[in-house]
Amino acid sequence: MTRAAAWSVPVVAVAATAPAYAASPCDARPGAVDWSNASRFKRANAASATYTIQDPDGTGPGQALVLTITNTFLGSNTHLGDQLSTIFSGWGANDNLRTTTGVGGSGSGATSLQLHQSPSSNDAKVSTWSTTSNKSITTFTFSRPVTNLSFTLRDIDSAQQDFWDGIALAGTPFTAGKANASYLDGTGALDNPFRANGNNRGVGDSSTDGNVTITMASVTSFEFHYWNLSHSSALFVDGDQKVYLSGFSFDYKPC
Repeated sequence: MTRAAAWSVPVVAVAATAPAYAASPCDARPGAVDWSNASRFKRANAASATYTIQDPDGTGPGQALVLTITNTFLGSNTHLGDQLSTIFSGWGANDNLRTTTGVGGSGSGATSLQLHQSPSSNDAKVSTWSTTSNKSITTFTFSRPVTNLSFTLRDIDSAQQDFWDGIALAGTPFTAGKANASYLDGTGALDNPFRANGNNRGVGDSSTDGNVTITMASVTSFEFHYWNLSHSSALFVDGDQKVYLSGFSFDYKPC
C-alpha cells in the first residue's frame, strides 16, 4: 500500500513596510526671539516694536507668529528714553526698545532688548512701588499662545540718588531664578518687585549679579512693570535707568 506524500506548503513572509509620514506642519516646534535678527525685529518707535517668525516652510498651512511689544502705561513722572533729551534739544536719545550687546555678563555676542526710562522731575521720585507715578508698563503679546517661554532679565541695579530699578511681571504665572540671591530682593510680584538690596548697588556689564531668569509654562501676553524706586532732589542727577531682556526661547505651533 502506497502512502500519499504529505506536501508542506511553504509560508511566505511578506514584510509590509508602513509608509513614512512626515511630521505635521502644525506640530509644536522650538521657537526663538533673537533681537539681533533685523529682518524679524522691527522697532517702529520708542513705544512700539514687533518680532515676526514667518511660516516655517512658507507654503502653509502655517501662519506667522508675531510678538508685539508696546508701551501701555507711563506714570505722570516718567518718560521713555534719556531725561536730558527733553531738556536740551539734540542732547541724548530716546533709545527705548533698541538693542544692545555685552550687558549682564552676556559677552559681546549676545544681544539684549533695552528698556530705558527716566523721570520728568527728580524731585518727584519716591522710594516706593505703591504708586504709579514713577513707573512704566510694557506689554509683550504673542499672536497665539507659546509654551515653555524662557528669558533673562539683565542688569537690575541701583545708583544712589539716581535710580533704583524695580521690576515686576504680571498677567501670566512665572517662576524666577536669581543669578545671585544675596544681591537681589523681591519675588517679581507687583507688591514685591525685583530690586537690588540697596540704593547704591551698581552692576558692571561683565557681572550677572543683577540677572533673573524667567520661565512661563504657557503665555499669550504678559506685562513688564518698571519703577524707579530712588528718591533724590539732587540738581545734577539725571535719573536715567535701563534694564535689558535677553532673547526668548519657547515652543509654538505654526498653525
